[in-house]
Amino acid sequence: MKAYLALTVLFFRDLVRRRMLWLLVAVAAGSIAFNYFLAREVGSLVEAGNSYDVALREAAVVFHHFTRTLLPGIMLVVAGVAVLVAPESRRNGTTQFVLSVPLRRRSLALSQFSAIAIFIVLSVLVAHVGVAFAGWRIGVITPEQAALSWIGLLVPVLIVAAVVFALSLVFSVPATLLTFVGVPALVALATSVIRQTRILDSPFLVKLLEQTAFLFPKPENIVAWPRMPLELLQLGRPAPDWSLLAVHEVCTLLFWFVLGAWLYRRHNFGSRTALK
Repeated sequence: MKAYLALTVLFFRDLVRRRMLWLLVAVAAGSIAFNYFLAREVGSLVEAGNSYDVALREAAVVFHHFTRTLLPGIMLVVAGVAVLVAPESRRNGTTQFVLSVPLRRRSLALSQFSAIAIFIVLSVLVAHVGVAFAGWRIGVITPEQAALSWIGLLVPVLIVAAVVFALSLVFSVPATLLTFVGVPALVALATSVIRQTRILDSPFLVKLLEQTAFLFPKPENIVAWPRMPLELLQLGRPAPDWSLLAVHEVCTLLFWFVLGAWLYRRHNFGSRTALK
């Protein structure tokens, strides 16, 4: 345990030296900008002759649309942050020092993930507080709902970070992003093009693409944020059964995490070959 804590502190300091604190600054600036924009929206509607209640209802629509649109972006940023930690650490002096110490590779990976998880938790907290405060000001979120939805956002975000990090332990940065982001986007684009243009229109091909898409997670579908009620869980049209959707997404994320962890345990990659 002492070695794990020492390594976590070591990698955390390394991330600070790599200016990861700018992530917190960017998130805080975005939260302040959103609060300012929403306040201006309410003020503009009132100045246009609408009642204050109508202005709040219109602002609530903008608020819900923004948060639903923001969820995929949050997951993408988390994936981008998580994928950069392990590959970058292989090239810096901190890990080169750790490589000379007789430690298990699992301890190194767990310490690296713990260090980046601290930044992710702080960034998500800042973003959540900013969005929840804006929702509270226009009356669409209560303090109790904000506290519950914080858990509903944090848990999926950390799961995504763990999955992407596990893949990045054995794949390069482009390969990891291609697996988690690129391939699902290409599959969705190909399916849409075939349906709209009728090029290579084949029921078997469309079915194959649809089944392939099920192999890749869409974690934003299981996020209960910025409120815990289920009507805000979906992006787009409601799912017929949210529980089945949640089980599928969890199983998909678990599959990629287990694959990355298994490959990392069974094979040696890069500079980590020095660790046994």
